[in-house]
Amino acid sequence: MKDYISKLTELPVHVISILLGSVFVIGSLIKISGKSVIFPTDVNILLLIIGVSLLIIGFVFYLGTFLFIRKKKNPRIKIIKGNLTEFNEFSKNSAVVLPVNTSFIDDCVNDKKSALGSFLDKNHPNKLEEFVIDTKIELDNLNHKKDEKGNYKPGTTIILSSKYDCPAKCILTATTIKKEKTGFYSSPEIIMECIKEIFEETADKRIDTLFLPVIGSGHGGLEIKQAIDLLIIGFNFWLSKKHHIKNINIIKK
Repeated sequence: MKDYISKLTELPVHVISILLGSVFVIGSLIKISGKSVIFPTDVNILLLIIGVSLLIIGFVFYLGTFLFIRKKKNPRIKIIKGNLTEFNEFSKNSAVVLPVNTSFIDDCVNDKKSALGSFLDKNHPNKLEEFVIDTKIELDNLNHKKDEKGNYKPGTTIILSSKYDCPAKCILTATTIKKEKTGFYSSPEIIMECIKEIFEETADKRIDTLFLPVIGSGHGGLEIKQAIDLLIIGFNFWLSKKHHIKNINIIKK
């Protein structure tokens, strides 16, 4: 019981407030008689007022936290207008993050209009077949498994071997899911998972700077502004938890 209470106290303030508020509201609407639950016609006004108040406080805290993180300017996160392939600021301590779908093998490899295709065309035009093979090897080395449809988990992230350095490391992250008949799509949950995996994969690789397109937009279907907002929120969160990344450059066309 103590462990359960201890875990509850570790939850964010808005979550605790919403949970308690829900309990009080439900408690105001029911009565327990023995093993029976009764829904009386008279409502316990005091419990209802306390519950509604806690719910309002919880949602206000949640909204305030969301807006603060969203609007908070972090000097380590930059939105740069341009094209990822036009940058010459890469160093050995940086990495280029490229979006793929959950199959990790798709037409983007040959599509020069996509972030992955244009990057490979500029830096490794003669390694396209090798790239597909090496990607599969790296996924196997990290023990990533396909599902029955041949897809990896959304957010799966890998760092390719040094032969794909430019001199920045090349990171692939699964930002979109391909569905039959409906095509590709992404979601806030997938983008957040990608960001988490990027930080975890780079933690011990001496990478301190990231360059990436607006992942989740394009094939992912998210609007540019939506995708940028998600990236800022996610990166702000993980920059406060892990400190090896010093600079993040989001390249917006």
